[in-house]
Amino acid sequence: MTLKQPLIVPVTENRYELFANYEYIWVDGQQPHMIAIAKGFRYDGASVPQIAWSLTGIRPDGLLRDGALIHDFMYRYKGDLPHGTHLYQGTDGLWKFHDHKWTRKDADKMLRRLMLQAGVSSWKARAAYMAVRLFGWRTW
Repeated sequence: MTLKQPLIVPVTENRYELFANYEYIWVDGQQPHMIAIAKGFRYDGASVPQIAWSLTGIRPDGLLRDGALIHDFMYRYKGDLPHGTHLYQGTDGLWKFHDHKWTRKDADKMLRRLMLQAGVSSWKARAAYMAVRLFGWRTW
């Protein structure tokens, strides 16, 4: 299953703004979950150092845009997402608020998951995951 890429517009050389609401739905066990990010959210895309572009082929844009969006959203709030942005689907089929505190490791694993789902190769997704595990603490 491929991901729906977020609609973003550049607002500066290295900042993007979400142009339309974005939702990502996944199933954990048997229960669907959703992260919902409102339009207007600004972020810097994937924070890939320029030297890594040629070494790994991982660039700040492209297939990893949705992963970078959700990862940056989780990092912005240090895993304590605003009320109503993480939901789960109850047995009645209705979406309910889920006040779950994400860890940095959870956010990094979500980035890897999203990259793989978007079609990024497994070695690039692993390289990005290792990079955020090693250096992500600086922005968490």
